[in-house]
Amino acid sequence: MRRTFISLSLSLSLITMPVTVIANEHQSTYSKSAFHDVSETHWGFSAIQWGLENQIVSGYPDGSFKPDQNVTQSEFLSMLLKAYKVDIPKPTEEDTWDAPLLKYASESNWTLVDDTNKPINRGQVAKLLTNASGKNFNVRDSIHYLLDTGLSNGKTERSISGYKENDLLTRAEAIAFTRNVKTKLDVLKAAPTTEDKYNNPNSEIKDVQEVTWSPTDRQKEYATEVFKLIRYDIANQNLKVKVPSVDGKEVISGIAINDAKYQKITLNKLYEYNDVNSVKMNIQIVEEKDGGIFIVDKYDLYSKDKLPHYLEGKPGTNTEDIIVVDQYKNIVPLSVVLEALGFDSDNQNVQSDTSQESLKIPANVVEEDTAVWNPTEEQKVYGNQIFKPLTWDNETRTLSFSIPKMPSKNPLVGIQYGTKKEKIVLGKVYTFKNLPDEFKLDITIFTDETYTETDDEYTIFSYSLAKKHGWADGVPSTDLVVKDQYKNNVSLNAVYKALGINSN
Repeated sequence: MRRTFISLSLSLSLITMPVTVIANEHQSTYSKSAFHDVSETHWGFSAIQWGLENQIVSGYPDGSFKPDQNVTQSEFLSMLLKAYKVDIPKPTEEDTWDAPLLKYASESNWTLVDDTNKPINRGQVAKLLTNASGKNFNVRDSIHYLLDTGLSNGKTERSISGYKENDLLTRAEAIAFTRNVKTKLDVLKAAPTTEDKYNNPNSEIKDVQEVTWSPTDRQKEYATEVFKLIRYDIANQNLKVKVPSVDGKEVISGIAINDAKYQKITLNKLYEYNDVNSVKMNIQIVEEKDGGIFIVDKYDLYSKDKLPHYLEGKPGTNTEDIIVVDQYKNIVPLSVVLEALGFDSDNQNVQSDTSQESLKIPANVVEEDTAVWNPTEEQKVYGNQIFKPLTWDNETRTLSFSIPKMPSKNPLVGIQYGTKKEKIVLGKVYTFKNLPDEFKLDITIFTDETYTETDDEYTIFSYSLAKKHGWADGVPSTDLVVKDQYKNNVSLNAVYKALGINSN
């Protein structure tokens, strides 16, 4: 994927402010560190010394190297091209200092970021170095390639996650990368213009995980509209969102940024967020049919830290990208969704317009609950005893309840989740946390200990289990489904309303 670039003026401190120590590439005059902030035990000591000896980097007038200071794309390019002694012309008076560097990289088909004033992250460096090796892969494949070829050993460990693609590049890391590449790669190469897939069946990297999304035809129809205008810049933590209207359907969307309350999104307006640390967003496309409201398509979007507990650790969640959960509980990074739909993940695809605005904080946006329960008088008596102490927290997948003993009755209660079945003791308070997608709680009130006649009964299902059987119509996906003895299927919230129970 080719990207355009913008040359911006920037003074290159690591070139223009050298220390007074001079070395050549044949002889080292640095038996000890030349900088007061780089000890001989510093992990990057030898690479920094190598950079000095080969006149690739220098220090600052105060005798420091600033090994942890972040590096821009142009600063890294300068190191790399100096290491290979590439003959780069001097900039003209009209040019910025880095214009010749960017011109060389662009003509070599190397992927460049747009803002040369901002530090680059390690993922962008992986892409750049893979390009310089004559390859063109996406960021994840580029990291895999660097690890396999020994061009990198990762930051915390030799793995995709250990590479830390979203960490900003430091000066010490930049010169370490440069030395490593120079020792393993004879010449810098131009990259192919088209992106390819990297596959190494003999790879020793264990956390390589191919995550794909295969939407249904109906999902494609709606997702193509919805995701055409959603982009997340991982490196700079900038999010752009524009949720469109859909002909003949109602679109409901809300978002919470950086722990703020949910805000309703106005359709066809562009919203831009900077310094995004956390995201929760939902998009629902609904239609009215046969007197009810049905969800045609829906997506929940999360930053990794806001992912519901029951989804943590599942395939598709090991990413710093926005995580998308579709109505079928497929979990994929936003970039994978965009790729499946044939979109470029570059933020530039979402253009600003006159309808752009900053979001205020109106009421929460939730799926509409169309379920209504009309209990009998007998159901009200037993229902109040059962449902008053029963609570459900969808975010933490936590179900709490206590089924009381009932005079002259014999309640029989059991819960099933996964492969586990457990009999419930009457009068005991239970709290089940991190429940899986599918579980159910069976409550049957028998008239006596013979277990032959019943007065009332309920089965409380997780949404996913009820949906599998076709019992979740009109129930929000965040709620539980209650099935009574008359085969009425309603939301837990509808039960609360009918019994006058405060669900807060």
